[in-house]
Amino acid sequence: MRAIALRGYQQDAVRAIIDAISREQKEITVEMATGTGMSVVLASTVEYLQKEKNSKILIVTDSINVAEQISALFLDNYREIFDTYSGLIDIETTKRISEHSRNADNYYKYIITYNVSKHNKKYKSIHESFNHDALISFQNISNNGYTENVVYKYTVQDAVKDAVIIPAVDPRLYDLAIEGFCKRLLEKYNCKSLSEENAKEMRTWDLVLTNNDK
Repeated sequence: MRAIALRGYQQDAVRAIIDAISREQKEITVEMATGTGMSVVLASTVEYLQKEKNSKILIVTDSINVAEQISALFLDNYREIFDTYSGLIDIETTKRISEHSRNADNYYKYIITYNVSKHNKKYKSIHESFNHDALISFQNISNNGYTENVVYKYTVQDAVKDAVIIPAVDPRLYDLAIEGFCKRLLEKYNCKSLSEENAKEMRTWDLVLTNNDK
């Protein structure tokens, strides 16, 4: 299966990471709202690092389930990268880090953490246990305290306005959600504005509703 096509904001996130790497920034943080494809940005970043840098990479998560999901993402959508560079990509949990760090070869050019709290003492141990050129941290934007070294941020409000996610609870986001939803429909069906509700366009809206196309 081919790699997942990135949306515009995801491409922006990858570019921001690449720019930070080119500046030799040692700590790089990306903050994204839940449900906006942060793991896809991670996988695309690894794809770039392997194709362009041929680098040894350690990916660290807080749970076995997340580690398995990331592995499945590579196998299902980035199989060529995973097969070609499998010896250069390690996926571990924070629980296993102490055991893994006792290996003789503890150098990784890049360490990538995925939703590992910076307040977690094991986050600090990652710095201390492994030699590395840069640490790239992907954080859920609902977590607090990750304002340092942020190169890209995609908030819940951004995601709602772009119709990437639909708010289920917070009524303060409804207007943004409706605006984003309508914008996506207009772009998809080449309408200039909602006021152009002639007979042809009305049939288009009916078709959209019939197909439950969101």
